[in-house]
Amino acid sequence: MSHAPPSIAIPIDDIPHHHDYSDRDNRTVALAPGRNEIRVPLSDIESAACDRKLDLARVSSVILFAYELQVPRTRLLHAFRLAR
Repeated sequence: MSHAPPSIAIPIDDIPHHHDYSDRDNRTVALAPGRNEIRVPLSDIESAACDRKLDLARVSSVILFAYELQVPRTRLLHAFRLAR
């Protein structure tokens, strides 16, 4: 039985966040089997909100979550960082 590779959602908020979907960085990443390296340019995160620049010095949350899983999955997060 074949299952589609899982995806993770990664919303990133800053302190001035207005609680609107369009006021943060929202991205979905498909995960391949095995090790995955996800790189997102900070300039993409900074310009993600529709009417302002995200304040990268005031990032308040980075959330990783999976959704619509067809079967239970386990993923290990080895390293995570925000870097210029």
